[in-house]
Amino acid sequence: MKHHEFVELWRSRLNYLLIRGRSLCGICILWLLLDSQLCFFPFYVASDRNPAEEDDTNVGGTSLTGTLSSRDEPSPKLAVLTKTRKEVMAAYQMSTLLAIFFAFTVTSTIFYVYVVAIILKHRDLRQLPFYMLNVAMGVADIGNIWTVYIFHRLRQSSTRVNAIYLVFGNYGPLPFVCIHGMAFFNLTQKYFLLIIGANRLTAVVLPSLHKRSGTLQCRMKNMDLYEYNLQYLTYFPIFAAGVTFLMFGLILYKLLQNRRIQKTVTLFAKQTQNVEIRLTICVFLHVLLLIADGVTSLLGFFADLSFLLQVNNVVQDLLSVCNPYLLILFASQLRKAVFWFANRSPATVISNSSFRSRV
Repeated sequence: MKHHEFVELWRSRLNYLLIRGRSLCGICILWLLLDSQLCFFPFYVASDRNPAEEDDTNVGGTSLTGTLSSRDEPSPKLAVLTKTRKEVMAAYQMSTLLAIFFAFTVTSTIFYVYVVAIILKHRDLRQLPFYMLNVAMGVADIGNIWTVYIFHRLRQSSTRVNAIYLVFGNYGPLPFVCIHGMAFFNLTQKYFLLIIGANRLTAVVLPSLHKRSGTLQCRMKNMDLYEYNLQYLTYFPIFAAGVTFLMFGLILYKLLQNRRIQKTVTLFAKQTQNVEIRLTICVFLHVLLLIADGVTSLLGFFADLSFLLQVNNVVQDLLSVCNPYLLILFASQLRKAVFWFANRSPATVISNSSFRSRV
């Protein structure tokens, strides 16, 4: 098969997958909107009014929903009804936003798997610790967001789903995964983000240590993550964000210092330094989302602000699926490998021992 025929074949397959993906996303959004209790706005309004008290709602032959001619102030029942209507409309808008993000999460998950497959396929990318750490974090990202959707948000969309999770009792397999599985993936996600931040720190500040760190093997078991409780889930993102933020402050200071010192360097050294800066910015933007996740989770839990909990759901979606987009945006080496069909020549990854040691 010739090269252009091979490219056309894969383009047709990608177009077929995109068409199927759009149809699937549309079906999922429609199901969420129809199944959610927030969508049935008239039933919510009617449930707040007692039919036995229908005669009491009329004052001088005028309904409370009409003009209040015999009272200067609105009835308490009308105030409650108006407040309930505003709350339901606000909740409906938030549920629509979450449905849109659900479609975005489905599409991003497919793209995430594709990026991970490209990294594992190319040997030159697979040998770099930075990309392999992102592959490991990709497993945690996908596991975290879909565990949240299946065992948390799906239960919130309809009361009929709750019976499925409790079919084996409170200590059955499904409730156990619902409670502790979310903690496992969530904390593993934060661990890998810390490790990637440390990878950038050693690459820029301690290059000699960075060359040896790629050969280390982690033998720690993650079974202890099942024992952590809600307070740890709340405080750990704040701690991880703070430590990572300090590391990136030191990294940026070192990069600026190197830029002032190395005024007469070779072209390859400048390219290597630009790669380090781009990858550092990539992880730094990821850390900003981690900070937003920790702050919204903390304020929503202690201040009892339900709106911030909804915002935290959106931040978790972005935190779990932003990594492939950031890698494609800032890593030109990976971008050429991912969008190989857009190049006239077959995608090749240029390897260099000096460059590999800093990534």
